[in-house]
Amino acid sequence: MRQISLLLVAVFLFTYQLSAQSVTITPSGTSALIDTKSTTGGVAIPSMSMTQRAALTPKAGLQVFCNNCSPVGAYMYDGTQWKAMFNITNGNTTIYSVGQQAQGGTVIWVDDSGQHGIVAAPADVPMTAPFPYGNIGVKWGDMVNDEFGFPMYVMAMGTGVFDGEKNTEILVHKFGWTLTGAFLCRQMNFNRYGGWYLPSIAELTIMYENRQFLTGFSNTVKLDSYYWSSSEATPTEGTMLNFFDGEISNYTKNKHNHEPGAYPFYAHRARAVRRF
Repeated sequence: MRQISLLLVAVFLFTYQLSAQSVTITPSGTSALIDTKSTTGGVAIPSMSMTQRAALTPKAGLQVFCNNCSPVGAYMYDGTQWKAMFNITNGNTTIYSVGQQAQGGTVIWVDDSGQHGIVAAPADVPMTAPFPYGNIGVKWGDMVNDEFGFPMYVMAMGTGVFDGEKNTEILVHKFGWTLTGAFLCRQMNFNRYGGWYLPSIAELTIMYENRQFLTGFSNTVKLDSYYWSSSEATPTEGTMLNFFDGEISNYTKNKHNHEPGAYPFYAHRARAVRRF
């Protein structure tokens, strides 16, 4: 008898709350599954961190509130990637979010204002050559020696956000029309947008951290997953990031590829970014 009484109380409370907040299941005359009406509350979708969201196996249409994304807000999985559900525009001001398609690529970072940031290109720079050479890869640059024959810096030493643009200017000015990552990035034109450059190591790291929003990376074999940054490490080395496991390392500037043996040669790659 006690169990029946508790059940009746629970049903009464549930019915009372539905009545107070006006929740209708499959309302007649509409195509809505649930119709809610309230002047004192709202509906909260599940809240989670970016890491927790990345651990999901989402289906198209899944919605979550990401509490540490940039910016914080509601996101929906479109079957391929997570996209911000709201692109806020106030007059001439547009607020961007990570994962959004904009400015010629995919947004991978925004500043605190939400108005400025970095987009990653939709594809790697081209690095193929006619048969039989195949996928020859790209190099960071060439060795530059001082008057005594010792290697020297070319001063592309920026490592932070937006530093890749200045580094790229230095490298293109120094090495000109050669098969370097900086030159190839500068020549890119994606979705009618120019102004692309080889990312600094910080920008490349941000790209790696947001790779779930991007496509086309070589990241299934470690030796074939090295991407150049524009950051100079030593007089003879540039800094790379491996998209297989996120490892950051330095490698010889004028090498197009990793050489674990005589063959195969694993191509070095580059993916451009642009600021907005």
